[in-house]
Amino acid sequence: MMIKKRIFAAFTLTAISVGIFAIRTHPTTNGQTSAENQPRSTAGTPESPRAGRAPEHVVYRLFFHHLMALKNRAVEIERKGGDGSGLRGYYLKKANLTSEQGRALDQIAADCEREVTNLDAKAKGLITAFRARALTKHSVTNGTVPPLPPELTAMQQQRNSAILHAREKLRAALGDQAFQQLDGFIKVDAERNAKPAQLQPAVR
Repeated sequence: MMIKKRIFAAFTLTAISVGIFAIRTHPTTNGQTSAENQPRSTAGTPESPRAGRAPEHVVYRLFFHHLMALKNRAVEIERKGGDGSGLRGYYLKKANLTSEQGRALDQIAADCEREVTNLDAKAKGLITAFRARALTKHSVTNGTVPPLPPELTAMQQQRNSAILHAREKLRAALGDQAFQQLDGFIKVDAERNAKPAQLQPAVR
C-alpha cells in the first residue's frame, strides 16, 4: 500500500511537470470575464514574476487556450443561428486591435494551441507508459519509485519555449503599444482565473 502511495505521488508530480494545471473556466456569457474593469497590475519578468503571478509561459498558455475556446464557442452559437461576434471579438475589443491585428492574433493562438496540444498528447503517452512500468513487480524495489523519463523534462522545456515563441510572434505582429495593452489585460485576467492544482497529502 505504501509503495502504491509513493507511485501515485510521483504520477501527480509528473502531471504537473508537463504543465497540467487546474484552471477555473472563464465565464463566457455575453463575452464577459471576471477580470473586466479590474485595475492593471505591475508587470514582472518571465524569470522573476510578480508575487502571486504565474510565469509567462503559464499566463500565455491560459490566454491562447481561452482565446481558442471563445472562438469554438462562437462557432457553436452561430451554428444554432445565434450571434457569436461578442466572443470572437472579445480580446480584440479589450486591446483596441485592428481587424488585421486580430487575424494575426487568431493565427498565432491557433498555431500555439496545436503545437502544445500535440506535445501534451506525447507527454501523456510517456506518463502512461511510465505508470505501466512502475506498477509491475519488477519496476519497484523496496518501495523505490523508478526515475521519471528524462524525455519529460525536455518536453516541458520545448512546451514552454513554444508558448514564449508565440508570445514574441504576437509582440512583433501587434507592435509594442497594442501588445503592452493586451499583455496588461490578460495578466490581470490570468491572476483572477488561474489556480495551480493543489496536491493532497497521501493518507498513511
